[in-house]
Amino acid sequence: MNKQVGRITVQRILLFLGFSPKLEGYRHLIDAILELYGLYPLKLSVNAICSKLSSAEKLSGDAVEKRMKYAVERTYKQNDLDGVNTMYNASVLTQCPTLYEFLMLITEYLHSFYKNDDLFCDGAFS
Repeated sequence: MNKQVGRITVQRILLFLGFSPKLEGYRHLIDAILELYGLYPLKLSVNAICSKLSSAEKLSGDAVEKRMKYAVERTYKQNDLDGVNTMYNASVLTQCPTLYEFLMLITEYLHSFYKNDDLFCDGAFS
């Protein structure tokens, strides 16, 4: 089966995890996850992802990375990102993840557990 994941799916996951759409890094996280999902299993460095995302805006790659890191750290401080452990049905996070770890956890989840972009049929979103 050909898996397809869109922007709305990633937004739902981030909202489920407690991310605020008001954070500047929220939109960048969505774009980074979709970028990694499209290139899977090819792994890119965080710097390469941030540079690619920054080319569409008048920001540096460092500014994009800083915004995404802040969004992950702030959300972790507020609720420990417990939703990630719920999604995996295991304790995969015991401390605040790095930006790359977070991006890979979500990308792996999408590739491993998500079947289509229309409904949350399985897992934490049913």
